[in-house]
Amino acid sequence: VNLTSKDYPDVYKFVGAAIKQVNDRQYRFGLSGLEPISVMRYTEGSFFRDHSDLGYQYDQSAGRKISFVAQLSEGDAYQGGSLVLFGEEVMPRTRGSAFVFPSWLPHRVETLTGGVRYTLVGWTKGPPFS
Repeated sequence: VNLTSKDYPDVYKFVGAAIKQVNDRQYRFGLSGLEPISVMRYTEGSFFRDHSDLGYQYDQSAGRKISFVAQLSEGDAYQGGSLVLFGEEVMPRTRGSAFVFPSWLPHRVETLTGGVRYTLVGWTKGPPFS
């Protein structure tokens, strides 16, 4: 489900400020704005294989610089379904935690074996890396 900036301006303001804070401290990428923010729903058997969020030259996802994932579910509301960055590191499942990382980093969501997992996801864009 996509959340529009018109209907959810406070969500966009909060997410944009969080990304700006991390970017200013760590990455200093040139950013031009947020793509539509989505709520992801994972149910038993759902997963997302290893991937990066960079996109392709002729794809709408081209130009992505920073990805974010925010945990909406309580950590004990589901089994499996962990977000894994760097191929091995399992990120915490604390509700309200957010992960902001360069879009080129490989990550995945492990298979959900029970319950339902909700996350808020999105990306910022910017001029091409040089």
